Amino acid sequence: MHLCLISLALTLVFCFSSTQAGSSTALSERVAGSEGTLSRIKRRCPLPGEEPPQNCRTACCRPPVEDPPEDPPDPSVHSYTINDPEVYKKPIAISITVPSTLSVQTWNDVLLANLQTTLPSTLKQFNVATDQISALTKEGLPLLLDAITAVQSGLSLPDDNANLVRRGFFSKIGKFIKKVINAIVKTVEEIVQDIECSIFAALTLPGFMFSNAAFAFLNSNLVWWSTTSDQDYFISPLHGSVSHDDNIQIYYGAAFGPGFGSAAAVTFGRKIYVRADDRSARTADTPLRQDYAFQALTKTLLHEFTHVKQYKAVGYLDNVFGARYLFDFCK
Repeated sequence: MHLCLISLALTLVFCFSSTQAGSSTALSERVAGSEGTLSRIKRRCPLPGEEPPQNCRTACCRPPVEDPPEDPPDPSVHSYTINDPEVYKKPIAISITVPSTLSVQTWNDVLLANLQTTLPSTLKQFNVATDQISALTKEGLPLLLDAITAVQSGLSLPDDNANLVRRGFFSKIGKFIKKVINAIVKTVEEIVQDIECSIFAALTLPGFMFSNAAFAFLNSNLVWWSTTSDQDYFISPLHGSVSHDDNIQIYYGAAFGPGFGSAAAVTFGRKIYVRADDRSARTADTPLRQDYAFQALTKTLLHEFTHVKQYKAVGYLDNVFGARYLFDFCK
C-alpha cells in the first residue's frame, strides 16, 4: 500500500515538472519570436545613407521635415513696437529702412520712401477703412514731411520760441488729422489717450525714428568723446554725473540731415551729435572759463543734457521718448 502511494506521488511530480518545462520552453519560444519580430521591425529602418524599402511604412522611413532656412536679418531694417499707455492705449508697430546708400543728399528721398510705407500701415492700425487709406496717404505725405521738418528744426530751439514753429504748420496738418479721425471705424477713445496729438505722434514717429537711425549711420565713422572736466564743471550742478554714469557719447563734427536748420546739436538716446568740430572749445583757455567758443559749446551741451535726462526717464527707449516728445510737441 505504501509502495503504491510513493509511486503515485513520483508520477505526479514527474508530470508536473514536464508540464512546467514545456510551458517554459513554449514561453521562451514566444519571447524569442517576439524579439525576432521586434528586431525585424527595427531592421526595417534604413541606416544613414541607405534607401528605405518601398513597403516601409514606419515613421523612421519618412525623412524628417526641416524648417526652411531663415533669411539673415537685414541690418538696415529697424522695427519698433510702442507700448506706451500714456500716449496709446494699444501698441503701435512701425518699421523703417536705412539703406547703405543713404547720404545727406538722399536723406529726404529715403525719408519719403519710409513714410510711403509707414503711413498706410499706421492708418490700418488705427482701423481706418481700407478704401480710404490710399487717398489719405496721398494727401498726408507732404503734410507729414513739413511737420517732421518743423519738429526737427525746433528740436534745439529755446522753449519760448518752439510755439512759433508749431503755429507755422499745425493748421494744415490739423485738418488732415481731423480727416483721419473721421475715417477711423472703431471708437477713437479705445485706441488713443488724446485724439489729435496721439494720432499726430503716431504718424510722425517714423520720421523721428528714421532720423535717429540715419544720424547713427551717417556718423558711424566718427570717434565719440566724453565730457571734459571743464564741461563737467557746468553740467554737473544741473544734471549730476549722468554724463559719465550713463556713458553719454558726444560726436563732434557730425553730419546733419536736411530739415534740422541751424541746430547746433541734436540728441538721440545716449548720443549727442554736435555740428561744430572746434576741439579747442572743449576745454577752457583760462581758469575763469571765459573763452567764447567754450561758453557756446558748453551752453549747447547744457541744453542737450536736458534731453538726455528725458531719455533716461524712459529707460533710453528711443521710440517711447519719440512718441512722448511728438505728443507733447503737439499739445
